[in-house]
Amino acid sequence: MHGNETRSSRHGSGDRFNAGGLANLTLLFALMGPGLCVRVSAQVPGPELFAKEPRTPLELWDAIDYLLRTNQAKKALPFLDKFVKSQPDEVTLITIRNRYGPGSILRLSDDASTRAFAKPLSEAMVAAARKYATRPDRIARFIAGLTKTVPEQDYAVRHLREAGPYAIPALVEILSRKDLSARDRLLIVDNIGRLDRSAAPALVAVLDNPD
Repeated sequence: MHGNETRSSRHGSGDRFNAGGLANLTLLFALMGPGLCVRVSAQVPGPELFAKEPRTPLELWDAIDYLLRTNQAKKALPFLDKFVKSQPDEVTLITIRNRYGPGSILRLSDDASTRAFAKPLSEAMVAAARKYATRPDRIARFIAGLTKTVPEQDYAVRHLREAGPYAIPALVEILSRKDLSARDRLLIVDNIGRLDRSAAPALVAVLDNPD
């Protein structure tokens, strides 16, 4: 019985401690609450955060991306206007895609104030990506990788998929070379089979050719 009383008294003191501790924590959070609320509700820095005024297309997009991600779309409008007027080239648009991801432009449609910019810039990005992916020098560089090491072949196939049917004429041309070794020919043909389905119509047209 004495043992039971001891256990009971221990549990009782623990309950009193827990209750007291909970009360103290409640009081502590009540005292800290206003300070915490001030920090949480503090305004996110806007354009004044930038060390210098964005001027180049990439600097402008860096500012735009930050303001969109921090729900300050209206403050991004002056930078968007300057960005569009700068007429960014395909290299700039591809750099933006690779650095910030496609979602950076798609985020424009999330706010009514920037929604008008979403479609034109998305279309410009798609056009730039297509033009970049189908550049003859780029296609030739990746075709050369089809006969190298396995990782290099994988890398080349991945990028040739971006060119889609535009890669087929160059591939057919290299297969027609008389000095192409049997090994290289086999590797190229094998890797052609790994291209995207968008290349299929062009391949069918090649197969229909009597040559």
